[in-house]
Amino acid sequence: MSEAVIWSFFKKKGLSDCGAAGLMGNLYAESGLKPDNLQNTCEKKLGFALSRGKSIGDLEMQLDFLWKELTESYPSLVNILKTAASVRAASDAVLVQFERPADQSEMAKARRAAYGQKYYDQFAGRGETMSSTTMLP
Repeated sequence: MSEAVIWSFFKKKGLSDCGAAGLMGNLYAESGLKPDNLQNTCEKKLGFALSRGKSIGDLEMQLDFLWKELTESYPSLVNILKTAASVRAASDAVLVQFERPADQSEMAKARRAAYGQKYYDQFAGRGETMSSTTMLP
């Protein structure tokens, strides 16, 4: 699976371990971290992929697109993710400011933070590059 690639991408962009984990937990909740799961933004992402001559399922393209969207449209969220000291704080910020699902209940926040905590437990403190490719259940 691509979790290690995603973790490394966000760490290289300067996110804290908690920030990377909180973002990944939300991405997992939205798409299962499958780059070909287009969700509701199919049109925009497809156009972006085609303009780069890439497959819509190309992970690097998806990450580049997501980072571009975050840095251009959500700079305050990026700052939170770079300085986050807890997975829950980072996860809640992504949920409320970026993903904005219909369900923003305490249960939804706790569930997404728990997904993020699994990534934190798996990757935190190991730097930018990972050799592990284990999958979450």
